[in-house]
Amino acid sequence: MGTSFLAKISLTALTAVGHAGFAGEKLRENGRKKGGKSVLYMGLDPGSRNGLAWLLVDDTSIALANYHDVPGGAEGFIEWWGEHSHVFDHWKPVTCVFEGFTLREGKYGVDITPRDVIGALKALAARDGVDLIERPPAARKRQVPDEVLKRMGLYLAGEKNRNAREAIRHVTAYLKSQKHPTVLAAFDA
Repeated sequence: MGTSFLAKISLTALTAVGHAGFAGEKLRENGRKKGGKSVLYMGLDPGSRNGLAWLLVDDTSIALANYHDVPGGAEGFIEWWGEHSHVFDHWKPVTCVFEGFTLREGKYGVDITPRDVIGALKALAARDGVDLIERPPAARKRQVPDEVLKRMGLYLAGEKNRNAREAIRHVTAYLKSQKHPTVLAAFDA
């Protein structure tokens, strides 16, 4: 699979602003030039260290626009959202795909930080007009193995990128359920 148009513009735009920035306006402008309608997906793997990833998706391609590892649980997530909420002014629609949290009976000492992050997400998303899609927490690696992410050019190597990689996996699993052709082709390869 070759590098998609969106991946090329994402890399160009992100190089211009640096990894810490977000090139939303430039990416949106380039997407318009292409003539297609791109949708911005935000993946969230909630927890003590929140994994976040921005993916641009159109009918035929998916590109990683940026990713973040945000420490600090709900407080860190709220601060991160405040620093990046300007993106929601430039993109409509924005859809956040996140891993849900289920407290299982009989489990003691479980970290419930994801529950707090999800609560903050729901409040902030309602305020800023971000659509939410909750994914079940179980079996995500079976749904989208690392090999598939690698074929799509979405795999982030290394333990330091684990949470952002999981955020990408949540969006990709959702797109698989929606039968996105790029995802399905990566499974067939």
